[in-house]
Amino acid sequence: MIGDDAVPDDNAVPDGMDETLRPTANRVRRVLGGGHMRPAFREELRRELVAARQAAIGADGRHVAPAGVIRPRPGTGRPPGRRAARRRRRRTALGLAGAVAAALVAVIVLAWGGLPFGGHTASARVSVASNVDGSPSSSPTAPLRLTFSQPLDHAATASAVRLTPATQVRSAWDGDTLTLTPVHGFAPNSAYVLTVDHTVARTARGVPLAADVHVLFGTASVAGPGPHPITGFAAPSLTSTPVAAAGERSEAVVTRDGSLLITGSQGVVRIRNGTATPLGTAADAVCVSRSRQSVAFLNRDGTGTRVVFADALGSPSSSVPVQADPGSPVGWINDAEVVYVGAGRLMAVDRQGHARTLSGVPVDAAKDTVVLAPGGRYVYLRPAAGDTGRVIDLQTNAAHALPGGTGEVAFSADGATVAWFADSAGQPALQVAASGGGPVLTVQLPVAAGDHLSGLGLSPDTYHFVYSVTAPGQRAELRLATLPDGRTIASGGASGRSPRWSPSGRLFTVFQGGRLATVPVPETGTDRQAALQGLAMAFARAEISGDAGAQRALAAPDAALPTLPGITRAAVLWLLPASGSTVTARVRLTIDPRPGQPVARQAEERLTLGPRPSDGTLAVLAASVEDFRPAPVAPQVIRCDTDTSPGSVLLIFDSDLDPDSVPAAIGLGTADGRTVPGTASYDATSRTVTVHPDADPSAATVVRVDTGLRDVRGQRPAVDLRIAVSLA
Repeated sequence: MIGDDAVPDDNAVPDGMDETLRPTANRVRRVLGGGHMRPAFREELRRELVAARQAAIGADGRHVAPAGVIRPRPGTGRPPGRRAARRRRRRTALGLAGAVAAALVAVIVLAWGGLPFGGHTASARVSVASNVDGSPSSSPTAPLRLTFSQPLDHAATASAVRLTPATQVRSAWDGDTLTLTPVHGFAPNSAYVLTVDHTVARTARGVPLAADVHVLFGTASVAGPGPHPITGFAAPSLTSTPVAAAGERSEAVVTRDGSLLITGSQGVVRIRNGTATPLGTAADAVCVSRSRQSVAFLNRDGTGTRVVFADALGSPSSSVPVQADPGSPVGWINDAEVVYVGAGRLMAVDRQGHARTLSGVPVDAAKDTVVLAPGGRYVYLRPAAGDTGRVIDLQTNAAHALPGGTGEVAFSADGATVAWFADSAGQPALQVAASGGGPVLTVQLPVAAGDHLSGLGLSPDTYHFVYSVTAPGQRAELRLATLPDGRTIASGGASGRSPRWSPSGRLFTVFQGGRLATVPVPETGTDRQAALQGLAMAFARAEISGDAGAQRALAAPDAALPTLPGITRAAVLWLLPASGSTVTARVRLTIDPRPGQPVARQAEERLTLGPRPSDGTLAVLAASVEDFRPAPVAPQVIRCDTDTSPGSVLLIFDSDLDPDSVPAAIGLGTADGRTVPGTASYDATSRTVTVHPDADPSAATVVRVDTGLRDVRGQRPAVDLRIAVSLA
């Protein structure tokens, strides 16, 4: 095979060529081999030369052998005398002309990269490096930069690019780097496959590519900014109530029955209904297990350190000696082992005193930032030297950085969601992701550049979160906000550190100055629909992390939970009212494409959400998942929204749609199949179709998406889609 870098030499010209024609053929060879002729001109020249050769060698009715030797027609004899001589001279001339044509065609074949004349076609192996390749969470607005391993034909390569989901892009070349800028951005939280079609793309010399080139990437989730300005919040005030004095190193937790446990040099104190009860043991650190069935203290006295095991209310039951480093936190691995830092390593010890090393990563507990996730599967470590902090999976030893992390980190009560403060385009923001990695949700907060954020804590439903903000030269403020929009629903009072939530999510504690205070969540701050959406997403993040313990913590005790392959992203499509007080959530689970398998795989999951019979808190009551299948190349709905625009349905798609196909393909109807008159308008900048009934909104109970819908590449859904809605 002749590669695209191979340029034929003079010996490539057939030996039988007249020497007077060889220089001409060589000049043609050099021009063609130099890669300066356009492919269309080369093809035209090839056709002309082939036609000339065929006309020459086919003259006088002669048949041509493969080697270009003229044979007499069958049944004819050898002509006598001068006639035979004239024919011999003609055959010589025609043979020479055929040889010239064959030589030029051979030159084109070798220089151009191969033509189908009884041989094989040369092709080029081309690879690409990209700024997004393999990223699960690239910015939906960032352009793609593709740098190829060798020069390519710019026009042919740009026309060979296609994106799935279908996306309109603008292209620009800078040397061997092609920049693709999405006209309307990329769809958030989506798996993308960029393909350079090898049947269309060419190298700069016109050689076809040996195979398609793929770039695989995913996009981050996004959330809009909260509706409140930086100052003057029209939201309820947070009211804090001091309950106990606390030292600078004091810690506090809320137990299963709502009691407060506070550590201090004088011992641990339990506060219940305003009554303080000393528990008789000094402690440096305290933690409650994910199930809320167990409490542990790290006790340090003149004889050494001990891990104290206690019941759900904090009453000590046993203790074991450990070599814990100064400043060590404690955490639970389920209810079996307690995690601590010993001899510069993360360790775990059980109730019988059996200790084991969890990770070989060195830890300086007195200086480094160490945050242990509930359940004990994950730990966040940020060295005091200023290196990037990482989340480590203590089961697999896999680690990943928290991009842009600039401040505090908090895990959810189930342990499978991690949140952290980060810098987003020069402004502080909150970022949220599955603890095991995956797409990152960036939440813009109503803060300004230069504001300092601290005191981050996620509620058990991962719908609420609390943080403190301090503006330069202004008083600090405590804020209660919601996910995913970052909307402030209550604020006021002084800032607080180390927030801890009650199991019910109805209050949290903070340290304010030298006192521990409790802060109730205002009733107006509870949006059941949004809380259910948050629960569904929290459960999906537990599935992304592959954390069965976290899934179980978010589910009712008797819920049957599915076993899944390793999924990489999930999206809550919509919530539908179900029987009684339950709601059904439709969740799309995705396994991102990977090298060798450039097609995403998807399945839809149905979650039944509702109150736990035991305490009324929201939980996953049941879950079922369809079989995973290759993701369709046609446009898909990634969200159905009936709340943003009352009386209308908003359908957000992952693909750029053909606007002309929208009015006829999308509309409203009833459960029995009748059409409800209405309009469907398309906003290309957000890929959103707004469907609005012409008359009474309550008449519409179904929104339909028919197979007539097209994306910008003309691709259509394989089946009709019907979504039950309530517009009343």
